[in-house]
Amino acid sequence: MLISPPFLQATASQEIDTISGDVMALGEKTGKGAFPVSHHFGWHGGVHLTAPGAPGNPEPVRAIADGEVVFARDSAPIPLDASPAHPLLYYTGWTSNGVMVLKHTTEIGEDLNVIFYSIYQHLHTLENKAGTQAKLKAGDKVYRKEPIGKAGVIYGRAHCIHFEIVTDEENVEKLMGRSQGPLVAIEGRRNSVWGDMHIVLPMGTPLYQKDPRTETKPYTVRLFNSALGASNDTLESVAQRFNTTPKRIRQLNGPPARAANWWSTLTGAAQKAQNKPEPTVAKRTIQIPAIHGAAAVTPPEGISAEEWRNWQATVVGYTSTPLIVSLSEALGTITLTTRQGNGTITGSCTEKNGGYDLYKTAVKAYPGCPSAGYEMLRFGRVIGPDAPAESDLLDGRLPHFRRIAVPGTPPAFVNLNIAGVQAFSDADFPHWLGWTFIDDDTDGNSRCDSTQLVDLIEPPVPAPIQVAMLEAPGESAISANTSTQYKDRLLRAYLKLQSGAMRERLSYCVVKQPTEWSREDFDNRWRWVKDTPSTLPAHVLFEEHLSSDAYERLKQHHQALAFWEEATAAGLALDKVHYHFHPIRFIQTFKKCGWRGLNELAQTLPRRSSPNAGGDISWSSARGRWTLGNNSDGAMPASMNISINRMWVKYGFVTPLRQSHFLSQIYKETGALKSTIENGGERYFRTMYETLTPEEAEEDFDNKQGWLQAMGFLKDRDRPTYVSQRPGEISAKAQSLGNTEIGDGPRFRGRGLIHLTGRKSYRNYEIFRNTDFTTALNPSLIATDSFSASDSAGYFWICKQMISANVGAHSSGMNIHRRADLGRGEANVSAVTTPVNGGSAGLNERQEFFNYIYFILSDDTSFPQNLSIERQTEN
Repeated sequence: MLISPPFLQATASQEIDTISGDVMALGEKTGKGAFPVSHHFGWHGGVHLTAPGAPGNPEPVRAIADGEVVFARDSAPIPLDASPAHPLLYYTGWTSNGVMVLKHTTEIGEDLNVIFYSIYQHLHTLENKAGTQAKLKAGDKVYRKEPIGKAGVIYGRAHCIHFEIVTDEENVEKLMGRSQGPLVAIEGRRNSVWGDMHIVLPMGTPLYQKDPRTETKPYTVRLFNSALGASNDTLESVAQRFNTTPKRIRQLNGPPARAANWWSTLTGAAQKAQNKPEPTVAKRTIQIPAIHGAAAVTPPEGISAEEWRNWQATVVGYTSTPLIVSLSEALGTITLTTRQGNGTITGSCTEKNGGYDLYKTAVKAYPGCPSAGYEMLRFGRVIGPDAPAESDLLDGRLPHFRRIAVPGTPPAFVNLNIAGVQAFSDADFPHWLGWTFIDDDTDGNSRCDSTQLVDLIEPPVPAPIQVAMLEAPGESAISANTSTQYKDRLLRAYLKLQSGAMRERLSYCVVKQPTEWSREDFDNRWRWVKDTPSTLPAHVLFEEHLSSDAYERLKQHHQALAFWEEATAAGLALDKVHYHFHPIRFIQTFKKCGWRGLNELAQTLPRRSSPNAGGDISWSSARGRWTLGNNSDGAMPASMNISINRMWVKYGFVTPLRQSHFLSQIYKETGALKSTIENGGERYFRTMYETLTPEEAEEDFDNKQGWLQAMGFLKDRDRPTYVSQRPGEISAKAQSLGNTEIGDGPRFRGRGLIHLTGRKSYRNYEIFRNTDFTTALNPSLIATDSFSASDSAGYFWICKQMISANVGAHSSGMNIHRRADLGRGEANVSAVTTPVNGGSAGLNERQEFFNYIYFILSDDTSFPQNLSIERQTEN
């Protein structure tokens, strides 16, 4: 989903964490324009926002996502001599009645197509359809960030709108994974995973002083005894006893352990054979991995439980209650936040550069299948398709040790994947973040009669035990006291509504309520304002009601604003009672969703670009390259739109900046998404990646000078110099690529969205995924299988280590994510190009692609000033 606020200049006022006075950071004002209830507990399905900018030139209202106009109405003009009885001149001034309703159809995951509507009420004027002089109307297509109108007036206050995001129950289910109650699923959704990860630890989870995988314990090897035979300590028997491998024991004991006779020297067998003194206890003491997990519970045969504890990892305690550990990443830093079950934050730990180093961590911790381990580290679970290697398992599960904050104790290490753990993401809208359904008010009027909402704002206090007493006839004293207490509670709830902190809390409510904008059922929704006050929330706070004349005046005003019946006639397929999200909270939440729908991806291929970039690409062709693939010009597998999204989720392409850098590179590498395989014949691949004879070098110099010059191979060399040097360069290149067998040049040609080239690269990727990519026909999978073609590019991106003596964008030792995160300038695109291309070939086209794609994916409203670029649109 691509989504952005209706005003893009107001970034500062939409920061969630800053709340002051009566204005909450989401841009919402308390009082009449607040969500989900306004003054006197009346339902209010949206928020009031003020257009930023100079008073004479405020920012236009923009479409929050690609969509279709369902209904549009220009505002009635403000008369120069408006009668006080004019329906739109009400309360404290004029109110504009221009309105637009947009229908948005998009994707938030695999096979998760969702529909929602955005409503912009109180527009002053409507914008023209792009490229025309005609006002936007029902059926017109609009694109995210396009102006759709100018903000109008609300009760005399200029440049304001009422803004809603609404949908039906079916789409709430798709958007959130449920449509009622708290999160009760055993595991989070797998087809929609984004944002922060949340891991629920069961009570009784062991807490370790240090990572038990790195903790070691001393073990004194028993002296060799020729009479014992098989009972003697061997390297293999000690490794088996302590649930490890001989290789691991040698690694832990440094250079001396590399010697072939190391073990026989430890046990004294070597000394005995030479009639030398036996080794001392100190010399026989080695380091072994600390025992943890199920192996720590039951000692091996012949070892007592008390003795077995000497080699167990240091446990400092156990969790006394279930804990929720949330993992979030920003600019490479991973933060692990600990919450109690009710959502209260109790502390956090950070892993600086943990995101950038995730590949290295996975390779070290999960050598059997680093790909599965990488997913465990990122998601708290393996979402596939690569399965964990059996050699990486602990007690049948893939271990996931992280340092977390623990209430009441110093930070400790825990296994975030022990039995009983549950893993979710922001895509599951967990209740511990505040997400709450309010759906118990079913009478259809505009008065808030929700016990759920009142209980949320002001939780009830358990009633004290009453002493039996004599009561006079009529209402009991207990009942009267209860009624007073209830009114007092409602008053406290009303006062809390005025605080920014409570507005922040209520922004996580998803509320089922009737629309404000229907004419025909006005009396059913509003007669309560003239009825005798009751004890319901909206009435209990003020002992008054409207006169018949005042009620009729309100009705006329509302009729001038209402539009629901006209919108329904124009095609709005939504019941009057539907689900309302806090619109700015909705936008900020789904901005975390990096899954891009097919139409959104198609837009990233420009309609027209320079000939060496993409050239002319029609809308149908753009969609086809993502879905149908290409078998005529090069090779591009089908369903790349699904595979690239899955790859982005896995490897953390979570920002428009990262995605723009990636797409700008692969579009140049693949000919604008036409081929995942390097083109050329047998001779080309052999002489480029395997071996080149002097005779072939002479032939190339004589017949391919233009190409050699463009590729930088001549480097101002004359013919004799080129012929003498080039064969050796190819030989050295073949060695660096690991091409050691005849035919390796064409066999391991460049494949994938970012070409893996050479036997060594294929083998490294094979090890990473624990999948065969080097034997028989399997190398071709990296080009023909859409998942492997995408995944190999993500793997390349996160494993590629920079080699540079410079700083900043060219810093050494970091993967490409680090470079991409540094910015969008030409120097940044160039820095990303170097590891992808091995040089700077096609840099102009990559920059051209980047500037265009960043406009499509980001909130930037400035279209790139490049005459070669034309925007891709559906029409």
